[in-house]
Amino acid sequence: LLLEGLHERGLTLTLTDSSKEFLIKKGANLDYGARPLRRAIERLLTRPLSVKIVEDLFRQEDTITAFADSLGIVTMGTELGGAER
Repeated sequence: LLLEGLHERGLTLTLTDSSKEFLIKKGANLDYGARPLRRAIERLLTRPLSVKIVEDLFRQEDTITAFADSLGIVTMGTELGGAER
């Protein structure tokens, strides 16, 4: 659903290994299956990304890269034609 919405806006999302590991770490729970992971993705990636889209921080054809920093916080940067903004 998230990727479909981004595609409709001409945006691409990539996740670094650090962001994937962080989301799994925050959301993995073998007792409850995929639900906690889904909530972690919603809370840590989808909602912040939605805010940035509403704030019109991305342009069509942007590639959005999500990564986890040294504190484990998922942040996003854009790349357009190989030049980061």
